[in-house]
Amino acid sequence: MNASRLFALAVMLVMLFCQFTIAQKDSLKQRTSASPYAIPPGKSHEQYFEELYKQQPQQFIKPPQLRSPSLFPNVSVSNDTFPQNEPSIRISHKNSNRMVAAWRDFRTGVEPAVRRVGYSFSNDGGLTWSPSELLPLFYQDIGYTRNSDPAVCVDTAGNFYIATVALDDNNGNLKLLVYKSSEAFGDFFYQAYFAPTDTENLFYDKEYIECDLSPTSPFVNNLYIVWSGTRFTRSTDGGITWSHALEISDPGNGGFAPDLAIGPDGSVNVVSYGDALILFDKSTDGGLSFGTDVIVDSVINLFTCSFGGFVGGGLPSIAADLTMGPTKGHLYIVWPDTRNGDFDVFLKVSSDSGSTWSEARRVNDDPVGNGRDQFWPWVAVDDRGVVTIVYYDNRNTSDCSISETYLAHSWDGGRSFTNRLISTAQSPHNIPNGAVRFGDYIGIDSWGGHTVPVWTDERAGGFDMDIYTAVLDTLPLINFSGVTLITRSRWNLLSLPVLHSNPLTQSIFQGASTSALAYDGSYHPEDTLQNGVGYWIKFPTSQTIRIIGDTITTDTLPVIEGWNLIGSITKPVAVTSIVSDPPGITTTRFFDYAGTYFITDTIEPGKGYWVKAGQAGSIILSSSTSAASIANRIRIMPTSEQPPLPPQDISSGHPLPNYYSLENNYPNPFNPKTTIDFSLAEPSIVTLKVYNVLGQQVATLLNREEFEEGQTSIEFNATQLTSGIYFYKFTALSISERKEQFQSVRRMLLLK
Repeated sequence: MNASRLFALAVMLVMLFCQFTIAQKDSLKQRTSASPYAIPPGKSHEQYFEELYKQQPQQFIKPPQLRSPSLFPNVSVSNDTFPQNEPSIRISHKNSNRMVAAWRDFRTGVEPAVRRVGYSFSNDGGLTWSPSELLPLFYQDIGYTRNSDPAVCVDTAGNFYIATVALDDNNGNLKLLVYKSSEAFGDFFYQAYFAPTDTENLFYDKEYIECDLSPTSPFVNNLYIVWSGTRFTRSTDGGITWSHALEISDPGNGGFAPDLAIGPDGSVNVVSYGDALILFDKSTDGGLSFGTDVIVDSVINLFTCSFGGFVGGGLPSIAADLTMGPTKGHLYIVWPDTRNGDFDVFLKVSSDSGSTWSEARRVNDDPVGNGRDQFWPWVAVDDRGVVTIVYYDNRNTSDCSISETYLAHSWDGGRSFTNRLISTAQSPHNIPNGAVRFGDYIGIDSWGGHTVPVWTDERAGGFDMDIYTAVLDTLPLINFSGVTLITRSRWNLLSLPVLHSNPLTQSIFQGASTSALAYDGSYHPEDTLQNGVGYWIKFPTSQTIRIIGDTITTDTLPVIEGWNLIGSITKPVAVTSIVSDPPGITTTRFFDYAGTYFITDTIEPGKGYWVKAGQAGSIILSSSTSAASIANRIRIMPTSEQPPLPPQDISSGHPLPNYYSLENNYPNPFNPKTTIDFSLAEPSIVTLKVYNVLGQQVATLLNREEFEEGQTSIEFNATQLTSGIYFYKFTALSISERKEQFQSVRRMLLLK
């Protein structure tokens, strides 16, 4: 073969390869697009899905599956034999026992489909629900005979709003229509208003509504709606009138299926799907204007299974922390993603109002890449800063289109999650036609001690989709609590008042300069905290600490004859209500500490206390005021005797420590000086050296120097070192026994 023919063949192969590569990229873009529908302009996602469904092979009806081993009672909210789906829910912040759920409802027609919106009220925290009703058709005289896509919000006065897409008999002429209830008018919606003002010129689809509920916000009670586009409108008069529509996404991005959350400062925070992207937009002036799009993450959304919605793994959801705690203002975005080969739920967190975002964190806890899907997540944050996420899951089912419902909750601002199965039955995702799909989303709200998820469930069989919830207030382990402590500089008596997923001392009391010291006749350091135990913990400065975990309503604390250092529970307990086993154990008064000992009449959450018992047994702390009879209560006998002295410095004249320890340096991080404390149980020869991350020695602070027993502080000046992580190694050699008694290594961070 001559050179010219070889060259021509090579050119042809290169061209074919390029065409194949371009086709592959186009295909990948289709498969990984965060808005995977590629819906034609002017056509709603409902119309698109109906046409898409007609192209699918006929599916056989899957029967209901085995009951799931959930401990949480399930309640049917819609309680109707016709299909209901796409639920939304909100809890009143005025009265958290009062809440509204709404959903797409097909009780007036399945074949052909007639879209309506149903709703129900609960006045007892979600335990029971009113008989479901359909939203009235206030505008059927001008052709609006149907509605769809409900989204619920509530204002500070307790008025509920349901945003809908109003439709005509042909499922066309879409407009946004907002229904409003009033506590004065009972459990129904008595008025409705079109939004935005310029309704005749725009296309409406996939809307969501929120209200500014922050009492400190300059825009409190403003109502905001976003819909695909991403477009936006607002109302400042309780939903009666609405602004002109504002397109808030950057040109060409055209975000699909937006959700929004209002921050404690009144900021309007919007998340949407772009082209294979999660997009974030923000307004700081009450929705008058928005900044440029922020790319939160890219999305891989491969269609591995039909979940009954043709929406892949679901839509993005956003929530804001309205608390006054350390996570105030944090934003949380969740979405489904197949970057691990199957759908997982991912979370990103912003602690700076959306300017930057954390790395994506996988929420579900099944094995990575196991071929099981977690999908359709929705997120909420309660008034204690607890993050809760509801999602569908097929990790335990026989088919990918059969699901259970899970709840994930985080006490630590989304850094770690506990996942719990909350549905009591497995549900198939049967759909009679493209209009009566399973929907595109489920919902959750959490406030005032109630966490209320809502989801579509077909456990009844056939096409009987119902809206279900789980009663999560029935078990103490789901009652989230937050305890705020203010510590003083130097020594404090503290305890762990909640059930915590990571009870390490350094995790809970991150600013402490010592380990926790427990007492069993003498002091000894503990790296892991136990509920019911009191500890001495030292801090370099006064600090405010928030401890978040599961509620402890009752705890039984073992006591010995003599002095005991005890802990607390999540609620205050009057010492006069404490009972014992055996009944009537004699005790001293209870002693707190704030530089000196003082007598207290209340066991406060997070504090530690001294009490001397006349015999061994148990004392029982309970938040119930009617927990025990008088005969079972402890008998408090005043005495002039004081508890054991704190672990003070040598110069104070107090007892010397009978343990070896090396404490965390403080401050840490530092620049350029920091202090390192250590304790010796007996006279010792001490060596203290500093190493870099390569194991190279960079400083010698002490080299075989003799110290008496007690506590010592050494200052380290790192002026000559560069920023980075360093380790300090401490060795103590007993002078009397001439052998090594103690060795420890700790880490410190130099930031210049």
